Amino acid sequence: MLNISAQELLIILVIALLVVGPQRLPALGKSIGKGLRELRKAQDEVKRTINLNLDDEPPNGGARARKPGRTSP
Repeated sequence: MLNISAQELLIILVIALLVVGPQRLPALGKSIGKGLRELRKAQDEVKRTINLNLDDEPPNGGARARKPGRTSP
């Protein structure tokens, strides 16, 4: 998903510790995790809805098949 090396992750954590502070860092991590989980759940719901709508659509875009041997004027 993200191409972050261990060094980059450590730098991000140190900066977050300096900006937020040690008391609020766990709460911030928890809220970020919760937000990402909700985002992932919403993405799954959208994918499921799209797949259901595509499965409900009849073949040929809803066009009816004509009987052979008949032509329209």
